[in-house]
Amino acid sequence: MVRPASGELRRWDFAGIHVIDPRIFDLIEERGVFSIIDVYLRLARLGEAIRPVPFDGVWIDIGTPDRLAEADRVAAELPA
Repeated sequence: MVRPASGELRRWDFAGIHVIDPRIFDLIEERGVFSIIDVYLRLARLGEAIRPVPFDGVWIDIGTPDRLAEADRVAAELPA
């Protein structure tokens, strides 16, 4: 969630795409298999800036063959 100047909270979706500062690798203490979300939450508690990147374009989950086919149909209709 993000707190704008007005003080209200805004929800953001996490699409699984990361834009990160390479120094994060020095801050990761977790080992083995772990969720990067847990890392982000821990770093946020320590005062590290974790910010969203707004995206106003078309976003489609392509995690299944049906969703990929739907994305193909949508992409074919987008302006070049």
